[in-house]
Amino acid sequence: MLALWIILAILALLGLLCCLSAVLYVDIGETTRIQAGIAGLRYTLADTREESPRQKVKALKREQKRKEKQARKEAKQKRKAARQRAKAQKKKAQRAACRARQGVSTSAPAGGNAGSAQAKSQAKTKPGSGAKDSKEDGFTTTVKEVVALLRRCFPNARYLLQHLRFRRVTIAINVGAQDAYTTAIRYGQVQAGVNTTLGLLAGYGADVKLNAVCIQPDFVTGEFRQWISFRVKLRLGVIIIGGLGILGKVIGHFLAKESPDKPPFRPAPSSKPIHPSAAGQAVNQENVR
Repeated sequence: MLALWIILAILALLGLLCCLSAVLYVDIGETTRIQAGIAGLRYTLADTREESPRQKVKALKREQKRKEKQARKEAKQKRKAARQRAKAQKKKAQRAACRARQGVSTSAPAGGNAGSAQAKSQAKTKPGSGAKDSKEDGFTTTVKEVVALLRRCFPNARYLLQHLRFRRVTIAINVGAQDAYTTAIRYGQVQAGVNTTLGLLAGYGADVKLNAVCIQPDFVTGEFRQWISFRVKLRLGVIIIGGLGILGKVIGHFLAKESPDKPPFRPAPSSKPIHPSAAGQAVNQENVR
């Protein structure tokens, strides 16, 4: 009974974890800040904002700890290298003493060494005629394998895209350039890029909630300014299912590649149809008997 309760508690905990959402916080403007969080906890992945004095002190302490750790590691490696050198010298002295006692000469014939050196030089200088072609064929094969693997994993990746939830999407871009002609071209490119991205996300089934979208040309100052902010949510259960599906597709791809080719299917030989005249002759013979 206790084991059953433990199993039920583990299943309930796994269900609770699968219901939690992993969140990615993205703020791109004059400074960039990207954070990842789950269950209210956040971890900063990238932050280009100016550090406060408190953050600078923390960073200095972390740097000092890192340097001390690196110094201890280097000292340990030096001691280990010294021990290895001493051990190697001791073994070398023992081998030399053993050879001296046995009276074995350590020098090899000059002719053999010259012949081996000549053979090695010939092997090194021997030109490879098809080296370039083999490299090109290898690159083409690698590209084909990568494309085939992406096609194989696309259904599971689409499953993940369908469960993405974009919240608080704010896009404010001020497009400017040196002259009005370049400003107009860049404005059209930015407008097309933003609309195409939003359309693709909506086409793949992602849930996008727009807070504000403002893209305008700046013919006066000619400055290019942007502020893009959004939150991306995805449940852990969906991540686990999609990740396992992609992993299974990858493993199946490599297993199918390594498995030997199956022999072609050949249907079993069918019995020849009996001609009606032959069947009638067989019946008449039975009646005569």
